[in-house]
Amino acid sequence: MIEFNVKNQIIERTDNFRVVADSRNYLSAQFNLSEEWIGDVTAVFGFGGRFYNVVLDEDSTCVVPFEVIKMPDFSVS
Repeated sequence: MIEFNVKNQIIERTDNFRVVADSRNYLSAQFNLSEEWIGDVTAVFGFGGRFYNVVLDEDSTCVVPFEVIKMPDFSVS
């Protein structure tokens, strides 16, 4: 699982988990959200000019879309 701290509008990765390209239905993301993030929160994952919106569950986690798990990296916002 990859982990992020989100404070206000700043997102920062906090783990050392090694991501393997092209994995499917395996990689999860955990978001530690500051108090102003209430209600439904959506993470946006991107690669190669394509973006995928994923609503976080009640634990502020989600499965990372396999379409973005490519070399050399992908974006998260």
